[in-house]
Amino acid sequence: MEVCSLLRWAAFAEDKMKSLNRVELIGHLGGDPNMRYSQKGDPVASLSIATSDSWTDQQTGQKREKTEWHRLVAFGKMAEIIGQYCRSGHRLWIEGKLETSKYTDPEGITRYSTQIIVNDLIFLNSADKNQGNGQQQRPAIQSRPPQPPQNNDYGD
Repeated sequence: MEVCSLLRWAAFAEDKMKSLNRVELIGHLGGDPNMRYSQKGDPVASLSIATSDSWTDQQTGQKREKTEWHRLVAFGKMAEIIGQYCRSGHRLWIEGKLETSKYTDPEGITRYSTQIIVNDLIFLNSADKNQGNGQQQRPAIQSRPPQPPQNNDYGD
């Protein structure tokens, strides 16, 4: 990106966006989602995704890899979709936002937990590469919960 484009983007961001909390991940599900329901009866899905980074160690020449685990939670229709279609090992693209909560553990110590609230997902492929198992492969789908209308200042 050239400097002029970066400056235009920075001016736009300063003018239009007070802040940005957005996370995008492509990774593999570490286990089947944990489904539960809120006190109001709304579905909630909790899941973990692994992302990996690999590089060659400059001193040894060996290939190295580090896996990072991310905790995610989804609500409502998104939780239903995740609970119905996502299984351990599935490869997903996830878009969401970070949220940190504060709680007190049983010993009375204050703890913090950061998770990603899922807004959008795309199924990239399934863990089962064998098509001969009698099950149909689920096509990639995208689901976005309804977004509130935004004031766009277009003047019409």
